[in-house]
Parts: sequence; C-alpha cells; structure tokens
Amino acid sequence: MVPRTAEAALAIAANDEAAATDHLQAILASCAQGWLTLSNGRVAAAPGTAAMFDLPEISALDDIATALTPAGAKRFLQAVEALSAEGVPFDLTLAHAGGERLIAAAGRALPASSAGGSSLVIWFDDVTGQRAERRELQAQTRRAAAEVARLKELLDAAPTPVWSRDATGRLTWCNRRYAEIVERDAGEVIAAGTELASALDPEQPRRLAARARETGLRQEEERRFVVQGERRSFRIVEQPPGNAGVQVGHALDITAEAEARNELERHITAHASVLEMMSDGIAILGPDTHLTFYNHAFR
Repeated sequence: MVPRTAEAALAIAANDEAAATDHLQAILASCAQGWLTLSNGRVAAAPGTAAMFDLPEISALDDIATALTPAGAKRFLQAVEALSAEGVPFDLTLAHAGGERLIAAAGRALPASSAGGSSLVIWFDDVTGQRAERRELQAQTRRAAAEVARLKELLDAAPTPVWSRDATGRLTWCNRRYAEIVERDAGEVIAAGTELASALDPEQPRRLAARARETGLRQEEERRFVVQGERRSFRIVEQPPGNAGVQVGHALDITAEAEARNELERHITAHASVLEMMSDGIAILGPDTHLTFYNHAFR
C-alpha cells in the first residue's frame, strides 16, 4: 500500500508534468514555423503545417511529398529515411510544386521514448521572401563589386600616381603609374609599403598622411625625387579618411611648373644684377606704390 504522502507527491508530480506538457504544446502551437513529428510510424503535425503546403491535412509523409516538385519530393523522402534509420540530420530547401515558393525543412532525431522506437521532428519554414531578399542583396553586392572594379580600372589608367591607406596609414592599394615611378610591381609595393619618397627622408609621406588624419584636413607638400633616372618635382596630396575609413592620396607632376618658376627667378635675379651694376639710381615700385627694388646707386 502506498503511503498517503507518497500518493500526494506522485499526484503533484503528475500534475506538474501535465502542466509542463500543456505549456510546451501551447508554445509549439503558436510557433510561426510548421513542424511534424514521426514516432513509431505515426505522424503528428502542427495545425498550420498543412496550410503551408496547401494541403487539407497531413496524415503521412507522402502527403508532403505530393506538394513538392518531383526532385524535391525525392530528396525529402530520402533525407527522412536517413534520419529515421541512422539519425542523420538534414537541412533542405524544397520547391513547392504549385509555383515559386520555397520551403526550408530541418530534420532532427529525438531522444528515444520509454515506449521504445525512433522519433524525429521536422521543422518547416516558408523562406520564399528570404530567398528573394538574399538574391537582391547578392545582386547589389555584385553591382557594388563591379562598380569598385570599374573605378579601380579608371584610377589604374590615370597618368598620375594614386594610392590608398588604411586607418593606420599603411598602403593598401596603388595604381599602375605609382608602381612605374617606384619601379616595382603593385603587389610588391603594397607588401613592402614602398612610399613615394626620397632616400634621404623615407618617412616623409607617412608624416604627411598622419597629419591629414590628425587634423581632418587636406595636406599638401612638394617633393623632388628621381623617376626613371630623371629628377622630377611632385605636389603630394593626402586627403583625410572618408566615411569608410579609407585615406586616399595622389601626386601631381609639377616639374614643368617648377622649372618655369625657377627660370623666372633666374631672370629676375639676373635683371636685378644688371640694374645693381648701373651707376644711375634706380627704384622700382609695385602696384601699391610700395618700393620693391632699388640699386646701390639709389641709396
């Protein structure tokens, strides 16, 4: 005879188990996904699962197979067989026979019940919209990649050196002209971090780039270095990083401009020397009538 206290304890445990079961069933019933269980050959499906496949009801796995394309039905039944016989889980995307709808199916084995036999659960989810969104995102990614490739081709064909840096100032890309000037392959330039700089001050470019990052302002300076055996002048420009954190720079060949400026300075100096040697006093006023030059005789 079972003591009254034991009977009470068993009753409470039974009630708790029943309440927990009811709670879980309520959760499953409210789940947006469809599902079914297969235990000892018996199929039990959630209320909304049949509607997902446009079926009046689901009493067997073959009912679901009839709602799929022939290829999808074959894959589904084979996957269920492997899950039931060997416990092999599966994740499939199945095409509905009635059109372009796609349904994801995920099968998993369940722990064996006290009655013995195998049990499994299959979850279903209509992923038609997700697949469309994913395809659109993939298309957008392809378009963006094509645009980046096009822009790189344009910059690669530019007659002036162009380069980019990461947030630390390290070179991440350079165009063909940059590589030609430093006489290295573009891949070697990036790997070695080869800068457009003179051998006397190789850190000068990095300092200019750092100043642009720190101030958030465009930075410029002129540099002279040897390019393919010829000494040339460049105006180096480093931009501050953009929204993507990429820092872009370019160099303008101003050799002709610098030579013209130097030639003008030489003419001015020579002209001043001639005026200085004259015995007559000479004074030159600027547009604002201020004295800009006078020779020794004028003093």
